[in-house]
Amino acid sequence: MYSDSDSDHGTREWSQIGSLWCLDEMVKIMDCRRTTGQIVLPVFYGVDPSEVRHQTGEFGNSFENLWNDRNKNIMEEMKEYIEETQEEVKRLVRYREELLQTASLAGFVVLKF
Repeated sequence: MYSDSDSDHGTREWSQIGSLWCLDEMVKIMDCRRTTGQIVLPVFYGVDPSEVRHQTGEFGNSFENLWNDRNKNIMEEMKEYIEETQEEVKRLVRYREELLQTASLAGFVVLKF
């Protein structure tokens, strides 16, 4: 999941496209493990499995940066969508309440014109 892009300084950076593809493949592999009993033998090259397990250290920072960079705009769009959706839900709830109250009032019922 890592690519050594700056080996002179010992830093590792996520190759975004490759890393997302790798993460998707990992999900598929683990699904197969759970559903079909496929044997999985992970190889942790240059990274402590504990860092992967807990998403800490250099691995955790890189993982978080990958996610933050990729989803910065998506998160803003989602926030706007959630706010709009919350307003629509409030309107729906209000309509339902008012329909209930209106239909509970005494009045005239005309079923045929």
